[in-house]
Amino acid sequence: IAILGVQAIIYNAAGQTEKSDLIIKKIMEQLEADEIAGDTFVDIIHLADFLEDTGKSYEFNTLIAYLEDAAVKAGSTNYRLQVASLRIRHTRKIGDTESERKYLEDFYELFLKYQEDTLNINLKAVELRQSLAFAQQKRIDAEKQNEILKKRSTIDALTGLPNRYALNEYAE
Repeated sequence: IAILGVQAIIYNAAGQTEKSDLIIKKIMEQLEADEIAGDTFVDIIHLADFLEDTGKSYEFNTLIAYLEDAAVKAGSTNYRLQVASLRIRHTRKIGDTESERKYLEDFYELFLKYQEDTLNINLKAVELRQSLAFAQQKRIDAEKQNEILKKRSTIDALTGLPNRYALNEYAE
C-alpha cells in the first residue's frame, strides 16, 4: 500500500491523474486485506495527506478510518495523534467546526496520554540505567573477589610461598 501510495502521488504530480486515480482505487481495495506495518504507517499518513490535499474526501475518510483502527490495534498514541491531526486539518478545511472541536478534544486527550506514556518510558529508562550501573558494580566486585580467591588458592597462607597447586600450574 505504501509503495502504491507513492506511485499515486508521483503520477498526480506528473499530471497523470487517471493513473493516480486507478492506483488510489487499488489501494482502497487492498485496505481490508492488508495490515499496516509500523514502518509504512508514516507513508500511509502521507498518502492520506495527499488525498486530503487533492480533494478526494471519500478516499481520505476511508483511509483515515483505516489508519485510526490500525493505530489503536498497534497501541501507538503517536500514530493516533498523527491521524487526529489530519482529521483536524480536514475538518478545518471543509469548515465543519463542530467536528473540528470534537477532534481537537480527542487530540488533547491523546496528547495528555502521549505525555504520560513518554514520562513512563523515561522513568523506565532511568530505572534500567540504574539497574545496569548496579549490575556493573556487582560484576566489578565479583571480579575483585575472584582475584582474591585465585591468589588465596595459589599461595600458602602461613609461608606466603606458592603452594602445590601453583607449582603444578607452573610446571604445566
